[in-house]
Amino acid sequence: MKRHWLPMLIVAAVIVACGGTDSPEQAAVCPDGLRTIAEPGGTDNLSCAELIDVDLTNMDLAQVNLSGADLTRANLTMADLSNVDLSDANLTEAFLYEARLSGANLAGANLTDAFLHEANLSGADLSGATLTRVDLREAILSRATLTEADLERVDLSDASLVGADLSDANLRNADMTSANLTDVNLDGANLSFADLTQADLSFAQLGSANLGNANLNEAILLGALLGEADISDVVWAATTCPNGSNSDANALGLCEP
Repeated sequence: MKRHWLPMLIVAAVIVACGGTDSPEQAAVCPDGLRTIAEPGGTDNLSCAELIDVDLTNMDLAQVNLSGADLTRANLTMADLSNVDLSDANLTEAFLYEARLSGANLAGANLTDAFLHEANLSGADLSGATLTRVDLREAILSRATLTEADLERVDLSDASLVGADLSDANLRNADMTSANLTDVNLDGANLSFADLTQADLSFAQLGSANLGNANLNEAILLGALLGEADISDVVWAATTCPNGSNSDANALGLCEP
């Protein structure tokens, strides 16, 4: 059963972190300089709150303000965080298995080493977020915004990123095996040494992307726009090229931009 109440420890945390709840006009200052307005009762505004190691399993936090909150190692398994403001929040090593984050604002958030296996981040804003070594296996990131996000060594195997915006994102050494990257914007992205084995990049925008040393074994690039992408030392093997041909059948054994 989903929990719809907020434990007293959270209310106490937001009072301490945001300076109290005496007035709806009271401005609060986070340690990093972020500002928020403390809400009466403190139950829907957890901005700036220190929630390290807190257990919020299966909690209904939809539309709660958690901007700038410290959720290091927090357990948010199957929590409903739909449309939640988590901008600039610290979610380092947080556990978000099957969490619902559709439409959430995670811009500038730190999710280093977080666990988001099978999480739903459809339509979420992760622009400028740090997702280094994050486990996003089988996650849903359809139409998500990840512009300039740091996803180095992220695990996106079997994830769905249909229509997502990853322009200028860092995906160096990322595991994207069997990921659905249809219609994705990867213009200017760094995909060097990424594993894209059996990934579907149909109609993806890859102009100016760095694909140096990437593995495109059995990947599908039908209709993809390679433009001025760097394809030096790419591993081509049974790759479906943008024009529908097979890389193995081409004279040089590769797909031309």
